[in-house]
Amino acid sequence: MFANLLDNVNQNVDSSLGETIARHLFGPAAFFWLGGLVAWLSIDEQQTFSTLILTADISQQLVGLTLGLAILIISDVIMEGFTMPLLQLLEGYYWLHWVDMGAIRATVAAKRAERESLKSTYGTDPVATRRYQALSQELTNYALDSNHIMPTTVGNILRAAEEYSRERYGLEAVTVWPRLWVLLSDELKQELILARAQLNRAVQVMAWGILFPIWAIFAAWNFIMLFALVIAPIMVIVGYYQAIQSATTYGDFIRTAFDLHRFKLYEALKWPRPEDTESEIDVGESLTQYLFYAERPANVTFK
Repeated sequence: MFANLLDNVNQNVDSSLGETIARHLFGPAAFFWLGGLVAWLSIDEQQTFSTLILTADISQQLVGLTLGLAILIISDVIMEGFTMPLLQLLEGYYWLHWVDMGAIRATVAAKRAERESLKSTYGTDPVATRRYQALSQELTNYALDSNHIMPTTVGNILRAAEEYSRERYGLEAVTVWPRLWVLLSDELKQELILARAQLNRAVQVMAWGILFPIWAIFAAWNFIMLFALVIAPIMVIVGYYQAIQSATTYGDFIRTAFDLHRFKLYEALKWPRPEDTESEIDVGESLTQYLFYAERPANVTFK
């Protein structure tokens, strides 16, 4: 659910009108409507569409072009409005109770146990070392708390990034992120915005791919129908793998934000900084409690 907050905060970026139009013109929505146009032309035996275009005057052609662009942009804007619920669906929030989460948690627990058993041979046995490194890389995409494990790869990547600051520093991401965001460097903000935009676009590619078979209905039994039925799963698969890659990049930058800039948060709030790694989680938790629940811990002096 942290992704919802990040989406709201990270969209505070100025885009020129040209960039906005270009995003709509060259995005998956344009490909979707192009497929619809091709499907229509495939069944237009009388070539009424071509006749309309060729016989229309310039003003009528401009009206038609404007109407087409309006349909394209409005549909893409509507899809952007559905991106967050679609992402949450992809993460698995809406069907957690329909999946055998016990089996998924048991699999993750077994991998953690295997990694722990390989510690003694790490660095001495090349095979064990490679296996240990592979498991460590894979397990970074799972929250430490088994109750926070999600049913999908994208869900686990984003949930692990959300839980990272709490597990490592005692800072609850949902609570402190709006305060931390304004303290981040411009470079890191831009990287976060770009990564999030790529994640959103990947989700939209999947959504338009799911809708693409609609044109097969209008294309009847011909090559265009086959094309629509083939291209749809390709769009969904490509979008899904793009979502995994973008979520991984996005999660890495979220971790980076806390790794490099968390002390700015303490300084900005005049809150005592943790003195060492042993006390950092406790200090982070007390700050989180103060910000979210307005609980005033004893013996805290603003600095």
